[in-house]
Amino acid sequence: MAAQRFPGNLALDETATRIHQVERGGFQFIGCEIVSGDNVAEFTYADLPAGLRLLPAAATAPANATIFWSGKMLDAGKKIDVRAYRAHAAAEASTANTPAVAALAALPAADPDLDAATSILSRTTVLNRAMSAVGSDTAYTMHDKINPKLAAEHWPDSGMRTDCSSFVAWCLRMSSKVTHPLYIKVNNGWFETRGVYADGLHETGFFTKVARARPGSLLVYPDNDEGKPGHMGIVVEADGDGVAGVRKVVHCSSGNFKATGRAIRATDAAAWLANPATIIVDYEGFV
Repeated sequence: MAAQRFPGNLALDETATRIHQVERGGFQFIGCEIVSGDNVAEFTYADLPAGLRLLPAAATAPANATIFWSGKMLDAGKKIDVRAYRAHAAAEASTANTPAVAALAALPAADPDLDAATSILSRTTVLNRAMSAVGSDTAYTMHDKINPKLAAEHWPDSGMRTDCSSFVAWCLRMSSKVTHPLYIKVNNGWFETRGVYADGLHETGFFTKVARARPGSLLVYPDNDEGKPGHMGIVVEADGDGVAGVRKVVHCSSGNFKATGRAIRATDAAAWLANPATIIVDYEGFV
């Protein structure tokens, strides 16, 4: 990886232009931190530089794009929340002058299943995807998993084998292998409980830790020091603060499978209440 400093007194459009110029040289922007008044952008080598759009987190998400990075940057000396989007399919042409407002380039998806999918989702979409799996004849496994394509609208009634992390990733239309530098540092780039938990506790990533769950939020705790696996699930109902305020969670677990022969169920939050490390996180890609 390489890094390049951009003065924090630049406007976000100018910072985006400079990042775009670096990417044209065969590098891909993967993250940023603020150091001594500068934006220090990290890059990794890429065979084909990816089209990028930097926008304030409060701005409307561009169509046909996936959040690639989210965090804080300096915009004309002011610290703001920023999201970096990348295309997962061909985007419409534009005559805009800067990459911050220009259309994203047409790119091949990192995962071929993403061709008809997007990681910019509504809570309703995620809940519908999660609930479509409840009652399915799905087996629990941490190896040799069989999951539906990310573009599938519903979870199949039978033939699937998966675990909690892969199930949540499918509901969010995310690949189980991600390129965000935080995940690479924590677990070599896997979307699983350790990565999502660390993500919730950091300023950059796909998730933000919250005090009160809403439908579509996640409950997650990581592996413990003795090697016991972590667990995560998607909140369906909540009426109060903290984990104690969660009433129903859809999740895939070995306990579900052993008890009923069906790995994916909607249950109470007892498993997370029993673990003091549990946090609630919200997905940054919700619209």
